[in-house]
Amino acid sequence: MIRLRKVGLTYEAISAQTGLSRTGVFDICQRHERGGAKALHDRKGGPREGEHRLLTDEQERQVQRLIRDKTPDQIRVPYALWSRQAVADLILDQFGIRVAVRTMGTYLKRWGFTPQKPIRRAYEQSPAAVKRWLDTSYPQIAARAKKGPRFTGATRRACARTTCADAVLPPRVTPRWCASIAGERAFRSSRR
Repeated sequence: MIRLRKVGLTYEAISAQTGLSRTGVFDICQRHERGGAKALHDRKGGPREGEHRLLTDEQERQVQRLIRDKTPDQIRVPYALWSRQAVADLILDQFGIRVAVRTMGTYLKRWGFTPQKPIRRAYEQSPAAVKRWLDTSYPQIAARAKKGPRFTGATRRACARTTCADAVLPPRVTPRWCASIAGERAFRSSRR
């Protein structure tokens, strides 16, 4: 655009070629004349760093220290883990400042805290025993499962003796396995 102007094209002609408005082309050329190529870079938009914050720098440091060093129950905040809502409640208790949960997420991100998913594992779990089970017992179980289910005569007889409890099932609903046993009985009696 600047080159086109130096060649001698009018603002209207440059506007037609670039698709910008005449005023836009004029403003860009004026900025270039005043400050050179550096003047054409837009400044970062939005509020300046530190503007419109609810907490002071000291309050932010105190909250960060509490989050790092304490758990919510140690500070008498009714949460098991630090969440956005837990930190917002902490700020409300400590400083009387109400912070929205979404805004709290922005603060936590700025402070370098990232969301973590707790590990779901039994406290008494022995990693060595789990590895031993996975290496020895599990392959045998998986191999048996691939062969398919096996019903022995004892299993069939036990299923046949089991009745469908009216208390558990709604009336006139028969589980699939009961229906298949009844069908098997009918088939056997017809063969005799």
